[in-house]
Amino acid sequence: MACRTRIDVPQGPRQLLHIKDVGHGGAQVDVGVFATPERRWQVAQELLALLPPPAPP
Repeated sequence: MACRTRIDVPQGPRQLLHIKDVGHGGAQVDVGVFATPERRWQVAQELLALLPPPAPP
């Protein structure tokens, strides 16, 4: 079964970390309102390491 979670890594200092369910419903959670840009990026990298690698097309 393919992983249905996508992590969008913040690209700019004001961007939040976006955790998205790419399956049915497409829920999204924004994380990091009170974190520094460096900490948001670090959390994104830690979460990406926990997800399985993307399935080949």
